[in-house]
Amino acid sequence: QIIQQLQSHGYEAYFVGGYVRDTLLNIETQDIDITTSAKVHEVMALFDKVVLTGEKYGTVTVIIDGYHFEVTTYRKDASYSDSRRPDEVNYVQSLQEDLARRDFTINQLVMDCQGNILDHFNGKADLKKQQIKTIGDPFKRFEEDALRMLRAFRFAAKLNFTIEDTTVQAIEAYKHHLKYIAIERVQDELNKLFNYPHKTNAINTMLQVGIDQALPELLGDLNSLKNITEAYQAEDAFAIFVIQNRDCINHYKFSKKQQRTYKDIYNLYLQTENHAFQPEHIFQYGLELCLKTNKIHRLLNQNDREKAIQELDQTLPIRRTCELTFKGEDIIKTLKIKNRKQIGFIIDYLLLEVLHKRLENKPEDLKKAAETYLSKHLKEF
Repeated sequence: QIIQQLQSHGYEAYFVGGYVRDTLLNIETQDIDITTSAKVHEVMALFDKVVLTGEKYGTVTVIIDGYHFEVTTYRKDASYSDSRRPDEVNYVQSLQEDLARRDFTINQLVMDCQGNILDHFNGKADLKKQQIKTIGDPFKRFEEDALRMLRAFRFAAKLNFTIEDTTVQAIEAYKHHLKYIAIERVQDELNKLFNYPHKTNAINTMLQVGIDQALPELLGDLNSLKNITEAYQAEDAFAIFVIQNRDCINHYKFSKKQQRTYKDIYNLYLQTENHAFQPEHIFQYGLELCLKTNKIHRLLNQNDREKAIQELDQTLPIRRTCELTFKGEDIIKTLKIKNRKQIGFIIDYLLLEVLHKRLENKPEDLKKAAETYLSKHLKEF
């Protein structure tokens, strides 16, 4: 509908990039981009719902029936001074000039509404070879935009393709340029890569060229991922990096919720690295986080204690502090203690005793235990 509207007003327009690539590979895709000879203001004049999402780069988002489609004007990039974005872009009328600025041959394929493919840089041949190869000189392409290196690994992980030899050599030569890339962009690429099914091959190539040395504060011991045979996701990979280097939590741009999760996994991992999971771990962290931490143990070839964790959860006497039948107010009333810190010590003691089933959760039993505990630790209080 968008392409036909553009063409009816005399402009060229094609599907481009990942949508065409994935269609040829029979991979389901939802990311549909369109390239056109029409300028931004000309595109905006033709559609009712348009959002100006990247005026500097000639991109608008056309919204039809709630779906978003990026439409970008043919352009030619000028020089790159920050190893990421062109300093400026120049609009062109030639489709081939526009495609020449793109990253890989498999991403420059275009398709018209009839399904006809235009291939200016042998992308179809590279799809057949199952290889990732830059358009033109790879050394120049990575010098322009260092993020393309991580994109190469991401596509290798998604498609199970190999990276062409000269392209690999260029990555090795320019890997140090990754330090100029915003952490958000690096994290986004790694997140996608670690969620793809063929990540092991990509990781092996990353190790081969020393990407872990270019991003030492982010990737921890990348070697620890290469021999994992069990399915895992990005969350697991980042958790492993955090365990290997806790400062990763500060380097990555995690959400507050993710930060809490990774801090809890880190702390729980240290507590259970050489010891069994205890009822208090289930009580404090919850079953889900205990299972996540156990999975990290398992991925790192340590003991799998999932069955024991499940049994602990199923037999947990209480799940919240408020379920104790002898509470803080009872301690204040019965033991005449008002200091919050002292009350906290007694509650913690009672919780452990109940969780380990050394005490039944009965008011009289807990009261006697609290009195005994207080008499033993009165001097400390």
